[in-house]
Amino acid sequence: MKQEEIGRFISQMRKEKDMTQKQLAEKIGVSDKAISRWETGKGLPDTATMPDLCEALGINVNELLSGQRLSDVAYSGKAEENMVYLMKVSEDKRYSERQRLIRVGLGFVLIVLIILYMIVGNGGVSAITNYIDFPSMFVILTVGGLILGVGGEMKPFLKAFGYAFKSQKEEEIDALKGNGELQKSFFAVQYAMKAFLLIGALGFCTGLVGVLHSMSTPQNIGPSLAMAILTLFYSVLIDFFLLPVSGCLHKKIL
Repeated sequence: MKQEEIGRFISQMRKEKDMTQKQLAEKIGVSDKAISRWETGKGLPDTATMPDLCEALGINVNELLSGQRLSDVAYSGKAEENMVYLMKVSEDKRYSERQRLIRVGLGFVLIVLIILYMIVGNGGVSAITNYIDFPSMFVILTVGGLILGVGGEMKPFLKAFGYAFKSQKEEEIDALKGNGELQKSFFAVQYAMKAFLLIGALGFCTGLVGVLHSMSTPQNIGPSLAMAILTLFYSVLIDFFLLPVSGCLHKKIL
């Protein structure tokens, strides 16, 4: 409720100053989407932004957080109330961020456990070594890196991990969306996921051709087929780990 009151007050003061959301945004160095979010009660200005916002609207921080003009009598009482409110908002944000990081961490752990369960369930603990082939891993990662580099997507791809999991202020997210950085990183991750799947499919096909040519030497069929399947397996595995990155970026873009 208080966020909605603050939002209405910001809107009222902005209109009294005869400013559009875009004009106010330019004056204090944020996006007009940030102003819209504040005025609709969907968020609060960052504490670093509040002084500039208050100066632009001709109010003080205490009045901003109270959502109304204050008399001298009400000022001190409201100041204490607003301090408690700010502390609660800050604590809620920290708690929300911790919960998000915990969810992401548990998601990755769950993916690993599911994969291990599938492997162990089909051959016991010793079967894990059957899924380790460093040459295939090296080839997939090298070719994938080359495709990202040639396509000009390596830099936004590497930035994607920071954008996806790093805690950011709403104003920072708006700025990254405004200059297209988030969208570029999201596209780069999608590009990488498709590239790795294609590499895996190509590796599987070429490996299968090798198997067919080894029919005259049965002892080579097993290793050749295993390498072909592992190439596809590693590609799918990489995509599994890129999915949460893609999901986090998509959520921030929206």
